[in-house]
Amino acid sequence: MRKFLSMCLISTVCMLMLLGCSAKSGSTNTIEKKTKDSIVVVKNTTPEEAIKIYYMYQLDTDSEEFKSSIYPSNTTNIKLLNVKSKAYDVKKVSLNLIHSIDKRDNLSVALCSFKTSMSNIHEEKLDFEFLNLLNKNGSWYVITDLNSLNSTDQNTLQDMTTKLSDKSLQSEDVQKIAESQLKFDDKYSDFLESSGKKLEDYMKKEGIIY
Repeated sequence: MRKFLSMCLISTVCMLMLLGCSAKSGSTNTIEKKTKDSIVVVKNTTPEEAIKIYYMYQLDTDSEEFKSSIYPSNTTNIKLLNVKSKAYDVKKVSLNLIHSIDKRDNLSVALCSFKTSMSNIHEEKLDFEFLNLLNKNGSWYVITDLNSLNSTDQNTLQDMTTKLSDKSLQSEDVQKIAESQLKFDDKYSDFLESSGKKLEDYMKKEGIIY
C-alpha cells in the first residue's frame, strides 16, 4: 500500500506541476450545497476560502466566483478542466476535506480530497490532490499556471508539495482514499478507459495537446 501511495502521490504532484495547480492538520472544512444566487464574491482572506470557492464553482469556470478564486484568471489550463468535465460527463464536484496546509509567506500548498459525481455512475468518486496557492494584495488564489510565477516561487512550491506528500503517506485518511480509488477504478474500468479516450480527443481539438 505504501508503494502504491508513493506512486499515486508522485503522479499527482507531476500532474499538478503540468497543470500548474498546485499549518494546520486535520481540518474538517466541507462544502454545503448552495445556489449560485446566494453566493456573494468575497475577498479570499484565507487559503481555505479560496479552496472552497474553487471547488464549488469548478463546473462554471466562466463565473465571477470561480475567477475570483484562481490566479491567473484566464489560462489554457481552464480549458483542461472544462474538457475533462465533458469527457467524463461530470455533474458535480465538491470539496470533501482540506487535510493539511503548509504556508510560507505568500505561498501555500494544501492537500485536499474532493468528490466527483458522473452520469450513469451511482456513486461518487473520491480523489485527493495538492493545490498551490498564492497571496496577492491580501487575497488568496488557487494557482492555475505555475509559469505565471517566478522561478524562485515555483521551486518553493515544488519543494513544499514534495515535503507535504512525504508527510501525507503516514495519514490514515489518505490511505483510505487511495484504497477507495483502486476499488472505483477497478469497478468502472470500462467507463474510465472510454472517457479517457474522449478526453484525449477533446484535448486535441482544443489544442491542449497535439
